[in-house]
Amino acid sequence: MSHVNKRIEVIVFFLLFFLIFILKYPILNLPYSWDVMNYVIPAAQHIYENGFTIFLWNYSNGHPPFYFILLGFIFNLFGSSQVVSHLVTVFFSFLAVYFTYLLGKLIFNRKIGIIASLLMFFYPTFFSYSGLSYLAVPEAALTVMSLYYFIKRNSLFYVILSSLLVLTTERAIVIPFALLFYEILKNKKFNIKKDFIFLIPILVFILWLISNKLYYGYFMYPISVSFLDTNIIKIILNSFMVLKSLFFDYYKWILT
Repeated sequence: MSHVNKRIEVIVFFLLFFLIFILKYPILNLPYSWDVMNYVIPAAQHIYENGFTIFLWNYSNGHPPFYFILLGFIFNLFGSSQVVSHLVTVFFSFLAVYFTYLLGKLIFNRKIGIIASLLMFFYPTFFSYSGLSYLAVPEAALTVMSLYYFIKRNSLFYVILSSLLVLTTERAIVIPFALLFYEILKNKKFNIKKDFIFLIPILVFILWLISNKLYYGYFMYPISVSFLDTNIIKIILNSFMVLKSLFFDYYKWILT
């Protein structure tokens, strides 16, 4: 990378960082609400007050433990205030936006990367969540980072980040499964030596499920599992509703 390109990269990095911080600064003292108040902060507070544990169902609504452990550790360092918890989210928002830039630049060029990162940040749903301590923000950041290192063929970073991803939310398991499936389709076969690296995040998630079974007697939080439906008609209808929400609601049709 030339000296000029390095300078441009540094400028883009700091411009995105200060843009996000300045626009999110006014909400750092907002009170907790909804899921943040119901289980994110209680689970992190339990870690802060009682020490490390991965068994947090009584506080976390059954979600995987990574973000609660991280937030609890940060509470130990800087205190358990609203400002601290929201700053952690702002940092993950920056990672999501910055790695969207890197991903766009890697696949296309710098101009596309900048446009993609700005579209992501100012996308209404992301913008509204990006300063509040919802699991969706670290989930988005870790997803984009995992995709970036997957395409870069940096196996170590991919395994670490995608493993943390599946330990943030259960639904994130579709990412390593999809990427493994992509590898198999691309190579037209499954090579255990070559493709095992892509199995590691899936195995991490399975180990978490087994630990739940051994400790609680269930693989997943019973209330969450009770929402699952095996009726094919309902699954199809729900899929259409999800697609509608993903691509059309809240002016998303502009991007679509």
